[in-house]
Amino acid sequence: MAITKTTTIKTAEIMFLTSEEKADAMIQVRLLDTWDDPDDGDLPIQKMRKFNISRGDDISSYPQFIQDLSTWLWGS
Repeated sequence: MAITKTTTIKTAEIMFLTSEEKADAMIQVRLLDTWDDPDDGDLPIQKMRKFNISRGDDISSYPQFIQDLSTWLWGS
């Protein structure tokens, strides 16, 4: 079999840095990547990633939920 990668959202927090206005907020995201192959005894391997997303950042590579959250927070 082939190695498969799965990405799971562990946390998505809206953080207000300078004011309580949506425009000034950022989203802190923690993603857990898991690589697995049921035929390989050395797998799965997991890696946690953390990102800070600000208004105007390119979010096209993030999971759909994060894109939806960004759209809700800052608009399209």
